[in-house]
Amino acid sequence: MRWRNIGLLTVALLALGHAVMAQDKPKVDPQEREREEQKAAARHRDEIVRTLHEVKAEFEKCMDELAKARAELAELTGLRDSHGVREVVGPLQIDVQRLRVEVAGLAARKDALEMSIAKAAAQGRDLAAADPIARELRKLVTLRESVLEGFAKDSHDARSVAMAQLVDTRIKLEERIAILHSGAVSNAKFAERLMETTISLAESQARLKQSEVLLAKLRSPQLNMLMEREHNLSRRSDRLSKQIESLESAEFQYRLRR
Repeated sequence: MRWRNIGLLTVALLALGHAVMAQDKPKVDPQEREREEQKAAARHRDEIVRTLHEVKAEFEKCMDELAKARAELAELTGLRDSHGVREVVGPLQIDVQRLRVEVAGLAARKDALEMSIAKAAAQGRDLAAADPIARELRKLVTLRESVLEGFAKDSHDARSVAMAQLVDTRIKLEERIAILHSGAVSNAKFAERLMETTISLAESQARLKQSEVLLAKLRSPQLNMLMEREHNLSRRSDRLSKQIESLESAEFQYRLRR
């Protein structure tokens, strides 16, 4: 019973203490509270407006630097931004590798055709040198050249006859050599293919050189630094743009509350 009375007394004292504290707490004027809230809101809005001006100024500066970086990129590469450069580099590397293989193949083909033509020509000369009819025709050509030289310059008719005989013998010799030269027809085909291959090789070599020069330019340290700067400025401008959008939205909401 005694402990119960002590408990009740404690509860009563606590209740009395709360009541006294409630009476001592100063009352806040609602109008004063509203004025304080308005002042705080005004300070917050002023801070937003100030930050918005700073961010806009920074954004304009960033855009100017970005425009300069892209102008330098366009002057060096003809492309607008670093993303465009990176899109070109990949296919260009593949094209360079393809052209190198193509040039190597055409060069090997050209060498093979030149060897075939030289071999056929050598075989034809050997056959012509060993043929008895061709030997006799060569002797006859030499003889008729000597006869022609022996006529006086004023012996016009005799020289004309000798010249006709010499020409006829030379034609027969060439015909005999052509017959002996069994590779003459194939040699002509080889020569035609060699010309086509040489032209194709020169064209491929020119394209390869142009592509390699462009690829080297796109891989230069100077251009890589410029691309990195353009990329960073582009990302920074995007962040600042989003920040401006957020601040403008907050400032607009404050204006609606007024």
